[in-house]
Amino acid sequence: MTPYEGNEPYIFVSYAHADSERVLPILEALAERGFRLWYDAGIEDGAKRFAAARRALEGCRSLLIFVSARAVESADCRNALDGALTLRKEVLALYAETPASQALRYGWGLRLGKAASLCRADFPSETAFVDAIAAAEPMGAVAQAEVYFRQGERLYYGDGVTQSFEEALSYFHQAADLGHLGAQNCLGNRYLSGEGVTKDDREAARWFRRAAERGHAPAQYNLAKCRYFGRGAEQDYAEAVTWFRRAAAQGLAEAQFSLGVCYQQGEGVSENVAEAIAWYRKAIAQDHAGAQYALGHCYDEGDGVEQDSEEAAYWYLKAAEQGYGKAQLRLGEMYLYGVGVEKSRALARHWLREAAKQGNPEAKDILRRLGIAESE
Repeated sequence: MTPYEGNEPYIFVSYAHADSERVLPILEALAERGFRLWYDAGIEDGAKRFAAARRALEGCRSLLIFVSARAVESADCRNALDGALTLRKEVLALYAETPASQALRYGWGLRLGKAASLCRADFPSETAFVDAIAAAEPMGAVAQAEVYFRQGERLYYGDGVTQSFEEALSYFHQAADLGHLGAQNCLGNRYLSGEGVTKDDREAARWFRRAAERGHAPAQYNLAKCRYFGRGAEQDYAEAVTWFRRAAAQGLAEAQFSLGVCYQQGEGVSENVAEAIAWYRKAIAQDHAGAQYALGHCYDEGDGVEQDSEEAAYWYLKAAEQGYGKAQLRLGEMYLYGVGVEKSRALARHWLREAAKQGNPEAKDILRRLGIAESE
């Protein structure tokens, strides 16, 4: 088991490392039930450990703290509890024995006075104890958000149930209100498309921003597109680049490609084709068809690289095989005239027809001029 790293709702776990033998089996049981748990995996450097814990605590949904005599003496456990209370996080305290036997010093008794709590000694088995933890309210909000989101997805796609955009939206709203970032991003997409709700670009951008500000890469990308195209607010290339960059830094291929386009066209940043190509290559590492086409076009035109028709054809083919219409068109033209490839009317016909199937008017026009039917 490893600590959760991501943007969905999760639980911050605090315990004394000396209690690991007793604590870790409980965490493993909770993880098997689908709970996302963050805990200190043993960062040795004190400053780094504190910074990592602080970030995790700020982003968590609730705190699960294992209270013991050792935990009471632990500065890290005290800091986690104080931080959670300051940030108004829900707290669930777990005791191995009755609280009175824990020798609660340093004001722990006062701090934990209003927190939900469970004591292992009150349950006949470890399984029963874990069941009670999973059902406790501070844990339930995290689990319930996921339940709502999954039900929304089932209704949206008609997975084993009658498809209903309206009902799906209701579940997405419930999950989003509990802090589920995927649900917030889904709501943004629904308001953008008008599926199950009145189309509203401003509302879409609002939901994207909520998830984006908490680090959700798809929402960052979607918010960037809203700012780029002026949907939900005035067009702002500079802000679009900011959000494209944040999503790209998390490895989202679409964002890496879009950031490359911004650099190549000088939108929101100073024009820099070399930087654009660098971002295209990052997206290409994830087999992104648009980036393959864009790099092929750079080689085709000698833009930022030495002109090389063979290299252009190579990247066009990669994109064309993924169904990218512009690449299919250009590859068809290259085969028609023998540019960068050996001339082949048969392959030209094949790729031009593939582009025409996608409604490309240029491909249709070339086929018409050549007297070639769009289909066999």
